[in-house]
Amino acid sequence: MTFDAVYTLLATGEQRISESTLRFADRETIIDLLMEAGFRLQSVLGWWDGAPFDRHTSREMIFSAEA
Repeated sequence: MTFDAVYTLLATGEQRISESTLRFADRETIIDLLMEAGFRLQSVLGWWDGAPFDRHTSREMIFSAEA
């Protein structure tokens, strides 16, 4: 996902544009990174109401892990 943040300097009206790109890792990659860092996975939720993660329908990946 790529997006621009546009800033306008009040004193001059000049605009500055900052382009940003976000990349999202898949579930398996995030789990691997957590394990490599010494965490133990507790759960992966699919929404903030505690619904379980479903790769086809979930809009979020919420990870719970402990050291």
